[in-house]
Amino acid sequence: MNTHLDRGATLLSHNLYGEAEKELRLALSQNPDSALAHHLLASALSLQGKLDEALKEGEAALALAPEDDQVYYVLAGIHLHRENLGKAQSCIEQALRFCNDDPDYLSLAAMIQIGKNNWQRARELAEAGLAVESEHILCINARAYALARLSQVELARQDLERALALEPNNDFTHTNMALLLIKGGEIDKAASHLQEALRLDPNSEMAQQALLDAIKSRSPIYHRMLLFTHWLTEMGGKKRVVFILILLLIPALRSLVLLTLLLIWSANHLFTFLLRMDPLGKRILTEQQKRDNTKGVVVVFLILAFFAFIFLGKSTSRYIAEESSDQLVKQIKEAQINQNQERASKLLERYLKKLRGFLERKRFSVAEVMLTSLDEQKPGLSKDQQLELYLNRLYLYRNGAQDKQAFHQGKEIMVLTELRLFLKKTSPADLAAALKTPAVQAALQRLKVEDPRAL
Repeated sequence: MNTHLDRGATLLSHNLYGEAEKELRLALSQNPDSALAHHLLASALSLQGKLDEALKEGEAALALAPEDDQVYYVLAGIHLHRENLGKAQSCIEQALRFCNDDPDYLSLAAMIQIGKNNWQRARELAEAGLAVESEHILCINARAYALARLSQVELARQDLERALALEPNNDFTHTNMALLLIKGGEIDKAASHLQEALRLDPNSEMAQQALLDAIKSRSPIYHRMLLFTHWLTEMGGKKRVVFILILLLIPALRSLVLLTLLLIWSANHLFTFLLRMDPLGKRILTEQQKRDNTKGVVVVFLILAFFAFIFLGKSTSRYIAEESSDQLVKQIKEAQINQNQERASKLLERYLKKLRGFLERKRFSVAEVMLTSLDEQKPGLSKDQQLELYLNRLYLYRNGAQDKQAFHQGKEIMVLTELRLFLKKTSPADLAAALKTPAVQAALQRLKVEDPRAL
């Protein structure tokens, strides 16, 4: 073994990844065909988060040593960190083919199965590793994680307590214990474990994110939302998509599902914003996270402003409709009283045109206001106009707001009674003439009937 290679391997074993990388690159400059140097460099790069470079070096090592189980092991870890679970599993299976009782390999295989939400298989692989080495920390962690997802929380906790007793300075174990405690609502204990994890490894993104969640979980609202998102995440990608799509296909649940997802997304940004006021939280958040949060909060407020605009717009439009409808009907009545039939006819036609437009666009709240104005002030109407309005009122009460369903059913019965009396009192000739008008025909089409007497 050349000097640089030997030194690089030693530095790597002491977790001095940057220094190890320098030595291993020097080793490769002297011997570019060293599979071991490529393999060790891949490990050093992966542990620094340089995953693309690590993958390149791992593949170079594999090309030089296609039957080296350790190379497959390193590549499996790289693919796992790149969230390419299919390739990760393929590589670890190759490593296990050459050496099926290595607890390091078995623990990594278990972690890959955890990534795929195969909790029982992950447990089996971790236990196979523990059968070889009963105090293997990663196997204990993997089994604990799987047990927690299999609802065996107490056994998971026992495993993690044992792992901490064996190796108190393991940041990964502290983080896993914290995740278990967060799930159980023991937020302060979880925060202590996460602070210890970050003391041991200040660059642990997993511990950092978990600590942020722990601080935000001091709010019961956020904690419940976090548990719900964890449940969705653990469901798995395909199952989660199918589950949400099924809920969205149910009309009664569609709005609730969309609102829930929007609230979860918004809550995350809003609670993160509040976290920036927390002495510990603002120290943990990176500058990039703060910038992302600022953008997220802006989007949340824009969404809230949009919905406020829609709500106020609807309320305002209804108020304007009430005012303008009453005024217009008064003008129609005044014109009729003054026997200005031409003006009355034009005003009434304008009014009915607006009403039809709102019904066609299903603006039922405004249409209801206009119909109410006509009912209350009772301007003079022709037979075809009276018939049209009866039909339009029926359409409104059958298709209007669901929250008024019982009220509308009662209204529908009253209109049907009035319609039947109207039909009895109207001569066949007048009825025939009314039925020929385009407005009455359009009203019948909306109701999906050909003859009002069928109602």
